[in-house]
This record gives sequence, structure tokens and C-alpha cells, in this order.
Amino acid sequence: MIKQLASRLFANKFLLTAVSISVIVLFLILIVTSGRSMSPTTLDLESDDPISNPFAEFTNLTEEKVNNAISYRKIIQDRLPIRMRDFKTSVGIDLSIDITIHPSESSLTRLDITGLSYLNKDELDPKKNPNIQAFKEGYIKAIQLLRESGIEPKQLIFSYGEADYVRVTANYWVEEFKLLN
Repeated sequence: MIKQLASRLFANKFLLTAVSISVIVLFLILIVTSGRSMSPTTLDLESDDPISNPFAEFTNLTEEKVNNAISYRKIIQDRLPIRMRDFKTSVGIDLSIDITIHPSESSLTRLDITGLSYLNKDELDPKKNPNIQAFKEGYIKAIQLLRESGIEPKQLIFSYGEADYVRVTANYWVEEFKLLN
């Protein structure tokens, strides 16, 4: 059967040419695409852009600060979680506040403020972006709840939310409005 197929292929010059060209083109495509995947890609973890490096917020921490946060969290872990539902803000946004032990990182404490949008991070005018005012009020309330439980927030390292854009925006707003000072 193979002999019969080969004899037909060599008998028809057009079919032989088409098959030969197709094999050569496929071979060239294979060489070109495999060359691309073999080139090494680098991951720039030293980037200052918080969007490209979601852990940039933690790069300026000293080893001492991290160790202190781990020790302090062990002392206060029985006082967490702290949860508050239906916190009414002055701009009409209802928030939920959750302060918990970070599930995988021993130096971090999760502080989640939900119910608002973190998407418009750069609009810092509370009249144009009421989420900023809601965040400020929710953050101040979270700090108050921690202190009422006998926890000093400055001893902790906070991680805000699970999504990168939430962490980036929350860190930006905390720093911009000096909410932890």
C-alpha cells in the first residue's frame, strides 16, 4: 500500500511539488517558533511599578520590622479575627471590615475593607470619587477596632485584600492620606 501511494505521488508532479513545499514550510515554522521559546525571559522583581510587582509594598521592610511583626502577631492572635458588617459611611457606602491572620504569611495581618470600588485609584478628589472617603472612614474604624481590642496597629504589617489592584490602591491611599500615622 505504501509502495502504491509512493508511486502515485512520484507520478503526479503537481502533488509531489505541493507536498514538498508544505513539508519545507512546516519545517521552517517549527524552527522559527522553537527559537522564540528558547530565548530566556527575565522577571524584573526590582521594579518600582506596583502593577508589575505586586510585592513591591513589602520590599522596603527591614528584617527587624518583619521579625517584630511576627512576634507581635503571635501575642495578639487570640484577639483576631475582628469583623464588622454594615458599617455606614458618610457618603452612603456600606462597608464590611475584616481583620484576620494572613493564611500563608506569618508576618502579615489581613485588613479587608469591602463594599467599595478600588478601581479609580488616582482620582483623589472625594467629591469625584466617594470611594476614597468611604475607604478613609473604614480604615479609621478598622484602626479603632484594633485599638479597642488592645492591638497596636503600628506593630503589624497589613496586607489589603486578595486582588493585586486592591492591595496597590489600598496601600496608595493609606500612604497618600497618612492613615496609619
